[in-house]
Amino acid sequence: MLNAAWYLGLRHVSARLAQTEREYRRIWSVRVYFSSLGKLFDN
Repeated sequence: MLNAAWYLGLRHVSARLAQTEREYRRIWSVRVYFSSLGKLFDN
């Protein structure tokens, strides 16, 4: 029983981490997008 609870907790944590990583990637890609737009307007 303890093993199953540990496994579920591990899955929950890894799902949280994956979600956070996706959010971080989305924010990063938006930043890269705006910085490349800024370079276009600088020219």
